[in-house]
Amino acid sequence: MKTTFKKTLVASAILAFAGAAQAATLAGTEHTVTSQYLASTSVASGAAATTDHRAAAFTITLGADYTLNDTMTLTFTTPVKTAMPVSLTAAVDNTVGAGKNGITFSLISGGTAGSTSATYRVTAIDVSTDNNTSIGVVLTVPAANLEFLKSNLASGAKVSFSAKTNNGLDLDTAGGAARTASLVKTASQFTISNPSFARVIDVNSDRKSFVDADTTAVGADDFKVTGTFNIASLTTGGAVFARPLAAATAVKHTVTGDFSWVVDDNTTTDGLQPKAGVFAVAGTCGTPTWTYSTTAVSLTCDAIATDTAIVIDPEANKTGVAAADVAILAPQAFTATSTVTYTTPAATENVINGIAAGSWTLNGSQVRVPYMVVGGSRFGIIANVTNHGSKDGAITVDVFAEDGTKLASNYPAGTSKAGSVTSVAPALLAVLGGSPATATKFSFQVTTNVPENDVIVYAAYTDNTTSERAIVNNDSKVQTK
Repeated sequence: MKTTFKKTLVASAILAFAGAAQAATLAGTEHTVTSQYLASTSVASGAAATTDHRAAAFTITLGADYTLNDTMTLTFTTPVKTAMPVSLTAAVDNTVGAGKNGITFSLISGGTAGSTSATYRVTAIDVSTDNNTSIGVVLTVPAANLEFLKSNLASGAKVSFSAKTNNGLDLDTAGGAARTASLVKTASQFTISNPSFARVIDVNSDRKSFVDADTTAVGADDFKVTGTFNIASLTTGGAVFARPLAAATAVKHTVTGDFSWVVDDNTTTDGLQPKAGVFAVAGTCGTPTWTYSTTAVSLTCDAIATDTAIVIDPEANKTGVAAADVAILAPQAFTATSTVTYTTPAATENVINGIAAGSWTLNGSQVRVPYMVVGGSRFGIIANVTNHGSKDGAITVDVFAEDGTKLASNYPAGTSKAGSVTSVAPALLAVLGGSPATATKFSFQVTTNVPENDVIVYAAYTDNTTSERAIVNNDSKVQTK
């Protein structure tokens, strides 16, 4: 035994110094955790406390001949919550032709709860094998000794290996990247793609329908708009740890916009009750529940899915409504939000958070006049719409106060006849309650249900004290200056 000890000591020192191809490796099952899981009280990993996560066991395969008093150090990127084992032992392998030494490493420093490293020293070697070697010996660090505070795992957890001979030389150095193992990595619980409710409002139908989405055929969906909330979640199981969602109300999808055009089908009940088919669900949504208002529509489902969609059908809004009373669709921009509800404990998160979700645009004329002043027995308005086309179209105005407050939306301002000039000044004054007693600044938008290339808006204000006219430039396709 004494002779063997001297031989292995000399061999280890020489090989380490010469940089021979020794290769200690670490291996284990990497856990994937989400930030949502780390904020939860789930104990799915078998940890002792709800604040902890237990990693999987990992192995250390030695790549050199070790002798008494050689050391190895395990270094963690985040503190261990539990103490490391006081010893790591591999039993002797007596397989003929491939036997390996039995070896025991005993903890000599670090390794306490809250530490980031543990150093072990070889305290016993059993060389009663056919080969008398520790190359290939496998040591196991149990999972029970690898618990971490969830609050420390935002960047995951890794463990690295290093070793030295009993006289301080580097040992078992050639494992490269395999000398480090990832125990825990963090990932996003959800992957998403945003819904889009983009469509074009058709002025040829007096802004009461969308442009036909398929002009080559007649289909039931040609005048609908569908926004798909594509959300996928990591599935808890095996080495993946995601926060569980509530069973009945897992996700609530909300689209925010102007739904004042929706007919209330039951005026005796509080809130908005759309006609059948105005809002529908497509794709996957178990136990769908709807809530409606003039500013937002929400759909609650019992699970997330990649194909859940809200379908909006303005054609269904026309059922039982006289043609003259059918609502006009307003150009607007939508936002979307998807809120998931967790358990352990109950909490919510917006996984889609107020993102842009497409716009309804107009294939007609919409002109913004950025400034106007009227009143005070001094200023008057000139606001004319010139139609150079061959189609008549209704005119509406949106009026905004100087501070941006909307004073009127889709206010009727007459009809633009083909080849004619129409003043919208009376409509503007009506919104303002007549010519104000004091000079009032405002801006306005003119929407005309005719192609935009056929319309010019002329805007100016007159000053009665100087008999001058000040032209206000606007964003007509053709400017009048």
